Amino acid sequence: MSPDSAEGSPRNRANPFLKIIIPICAVTILLVVLAWFALGIEMGDEKIGALSLGVTLALTLMATAIAVIELMDAKQDRRAEDLKMLSRSLSRFRFNYAEKLRPMYHEAYKDKGFDTKDDPLIAKNDWLPDRLVTLDSALDLTIAGDRDDRGGYGKVGGKYTAKDTDKLSPRRDLPFSYNARIYLGKNVFDNKIFVIDGISGKWDDGIGFKVVRSTYDKFFDTCELIAHLSAYYTDIEPRDDLCIELESYRERAVGIGVCTLTVIRMSQDEAYFLVHHRSDKVGEAPGTVSMVPAGSFAPTGEYDHGDPENPIGDEPSLYNNVFREFEEELLGLTEVEHPQFFKPILGKEVFNRERLYYLGMGFDPVTTKMEMVTMLVIDWTDKVEGMLFDLCEGHTADLSKVRKIEKPVARVEAFFNEVSSSEGERIDMLRFDEGTLMRMYGDRQSMPVFREALLQSLRLKLYDEFKKMGWSP
Repeated sequence: MSPDSAEGSPRNRANPFLKIIIPICAVTILLVVLAWFALGIEMGDEKIGALSLGVTLALTLMATAIAVIELMDAKQDRRAEDLKMLSRSLSRFRFNYAEKLRPMYHEAYKDKGFDTKDDPLIAKNDWLPDRLVTLDSALDLTIAGDRDDRGGYGKVGGKYTAKDTDKLSPRRDLPFSYNARIYLGKNVFDNKIFVIDGISGKWDDGIGFKVVRSTYDKFFDTCELIAHLSAYYTDIEPRDDLCIELESYRERAVGIGVCTLTVIRMSQDEAYFLVHHRSDKVGEAPGTVSMVPAGSFAPTGEYDHGDPENPIGDEPSLYNNVFREFEEELLGLTEVEHPQFFKPILGKEVFNRERLYYLGMGFDPVTTKMEMVTMLVIDWTDKVEGMLFDLCEGHTADLSKVRKIEKPVARVEAFFNEVSSSEGERIDMLRFDEGTLMRMYGDRQSMPVFREALLQSLRLKLYDEFKKMGWSP
């Protein structure tokens, strides 16, 4: 049984010894008192006095044990409050933490090829393209196998140790991911994911990107733990040295976020991009603004989406990963519930792999996870709209009111908000032009990976590039 499904409050779950010691103490006292009364009739005053002293000592020891447990409980309560405070602080002031940590990492790694000091992500120039390239051409993806000992509680690499992680975990007997479930109410699911095993080469020759299979909990117990430790040593016990060893791939589970800036072209001269306002209940980066779809690089599942070049299964495929997240986050479809609805949207009209671009990658300065920045361009024709509306109608939402919206842009934005699986969240559709890109780049709630996508779009002047692209018939 996982701790989040156990009975009782977090306080009761925090001290399992309490349920054992208190009954033992009560039974012991009862037996001693009964023995006292039973034997006291035939005992002299001296023996009765000794027995009284024994009872007093026993009661004192029991009271001391209970007091120690209560003290432990109080310390756990304090750590729980600290954890909640740090989580709220990371949600509200993530930009501040990123801006504090980013120059530290750039200074520490400037001699190791991480020479992009102006970028929101900690990146190498070899990872950032200077022209628009497809995802397929930029990466050479391979899998190295399974890694069952990577990550996990306390194995965060760098200079952090188990003593550091204990300061954040109310339940020190449990990993950080379980504490997040219990005390923060995080929606953390221990799914299979891929983590980095090694990176080599340059984008124009195909970056060698090697991954191994792992689990989301192991990633959470390293990268999300590091984010909270960074906040702890910024706010509670300030210290200057907060950098860890970024390329310690063999020591920690460096998860990979595949984040896609979805661009909707309403015509050859008019383009928009989707912006995701995240809720406070998500496991990663709650309360922030980013692009959509976005999710961990993970095995796609058992269903075949009809792409012979990238069969679905446990093998890594960034293309299929983006496709899966697009279905789940923007269309509200899941593999288990609606596998039969996937193949129709794989056509070039909606999900053309030649329109899935690579914009770069780098480490998030707060979590130190790897962020893969991609861009999907969709020409929103009448055919595409009809296909997606018919696909989702009756399965994820009632679109009768949405269909009646006259303005095309407002109708598309309403469609994604209606069918999106992200409860309590919002998706905006903003004009893809220089002014809007710069405005969102300066938004303090924007995630570093989102700001990196915006910065690369500005560098490559994609708002002009898209006008030169052909228009889908």
